[in-house]
Amino acid sequence: MMIELLENKGILKSPLSGELLDKIREMPGRKRWYGRELHFELTRANLEYLRKTFPHAVFNDQNKRLDEIDEIAMLEADSIDVKYKQSKIEIPPESLAFPFKTVPRQKQMEAFQWARDRDYFALFMEMGTGKTKVSLDLAADWWAKGFIDGFLILAPNGVHEQWTKEQIPTHLPEFVNHIDHTYTSGKKIPNHMFVAGERLRILSMNIEALSHKSGFDNARRFVLSGKILVIVDESTDIKTPGSQRTKNVIHLRDISAKRGILSGAPITRGLEDLYSQFMFLDEDILGFSSFYSFRARYCDVEPAYFGAPRGAVKIVAYRNTDEFTKKVEAHSFRATKEECVDLPPKIYLERIVQLTDEQKALYKQMKDELFVQVDSGIVSAPNAVAKLMRLQQITCGHLP
Repeated sequence: MMIELLENKGILKSPLSGELLDKIREMPGRKRWYGRELHFELTRANLEYLRKTFPHAVFNDQNKRLDEIDEIAMLEADSIDVKYKQSKIEIPPESLAFPFKTVPRQKQMEAFQWARDRDYFALFMEMGTGKTKVSLDLAADWWAKGFIDGFLILAPNGVHEQWTKEQIPTHLPEFVNHIDHTYTSGKKIPNHMFVAGERLRILSMNIEALSHKSGFDNARRFVLSGKILVIVDESTDIKTPGSQRTKNVIHLRDISAKRGILSGAPITRGLEDLYSQFMFLDEDILGFSSFYSFRARYCDVEPAYFGAPRGAVKIVAYRNTDEFTKKVEAHSFRATKEECVDLPPKIYLERIVQLTDEQKALYKQMKDELFVQVDSGIVSAPNAVAKLMRLQQITCGHLP
């Protein structure tokens, strides 16, 4: 059997038989017959299947895809497995000597050491465990080494402002000569942000802007302007493969120097949420160029509902989960608050806010009526809960 790997597709040439056809049907990625030749995508899933299923097949050596597949497989084999990640990562002296602006805690230090030699990473660290600080330390390290000259932050609206107003001044190491800009829809980004130079350029954008052409054009222009690190904060915002926002963010992958995703809870429905998040990091992690091929490999589906449009399905179960977990674990760092034993205690601040005269009158009226009705036993529990919610709304200034 001869398998020819071209620039953008593979061709399998072999005498046809029933056994061969049965095996080809099991190939997980996209494929198509042209006469007696099978043309297929050069995805990791396809190539690994062919090598495993046809161990004596002859591949031409004019393509680098096999080397790329071997490289990522070796990275995963040598990477941190589940047991290793549960223990402390060994921190070498050069990491300890890094001039942090704020002293990292143990899990932050482990995440920094784990990610600093990678081209892409996923920090699945719960809120309050310091994934923003780790990202800024990584950006500083890579800027100092000449790996990047720009940093694009894509975050939920409002959070993107916190990066430039609070997080960067607090955590970005002092030695980093930088300029930053917070993107505002309808306002022009200064031209100097698009010119690579001696300073680290940091552009923070609300990820919603990438749903529109103007926002995407600005992000793309920035990433094309140099060696750019692109980080998606709260990466579940790109969990929907077919959305324009997700497509535009993934487009930035191939023109960026380094990439990262941040989330405390990367799965909201099921493992299908991780497809486009890891697709943004690198297509070869999961090994599928199509969400439908990915779903066919890892998900069991059934019609969404009786009479649903053709093709509408719901996921009812998962399979090959060990294989999926192994791929994801090798490229992600997980930290929970329970693991971060050196986190400082929460600080609670009490703010006393005076109600307006109108709020006081409405609050008293609602409270008195609630007490009367509850005492007389004529109000149901749902109504009582609704009235308590109305009391909260009044204190929050919501007066329908």
